Amino acid sequence: MKWLLPLIPLFGACSASAQAAVSAPPFGLERIPVVLLVDLGSGRTLYARDPERRFLPASVTKVMTAYVTAKWLAERRLWPEMKLTVRPQVFAEWNGKGTSMNLRSGEEVPIDALIRGITAISANDAAAVLAE
Repeated sequence: MKWLLPLIPLFGACSASAQAAVSAPPFGLERIPVVLLVDLGSGRTLYARDPERRFLPASVTKVMTAYVTAKWLAERRLWPEMKLTVRPQVFAEWNGKGTSMNLRSGEEVPIDALIRGITAISANDAAAVLAE
């Protein structure tokens, strides 16, 4: 995860730029079909391109989901043994799509198992459950 450390200042720079509206794609994002850049501090959308378009999450999305979860675990906002329920909508959207933990609708899964699913096998369904 050493490569993740250089990304953190970029995300910090995004937050610092929240005071000014972003009118052009930042960071060379002009070739990427779907973009959503949000200031996590304020919740303000800084830049969006086709944000409603469905797509399989990239690995960096899953890494950032695991990162935020780990941060919240360290802050005791979440606990490893805390169970999250797989909503029927998540099951319908992610069942059989890409790498998966094969989670079932209504299943209760501990957060530590979801993190292992994301980090060990890049499970899309685990990332969706955690992100929600």
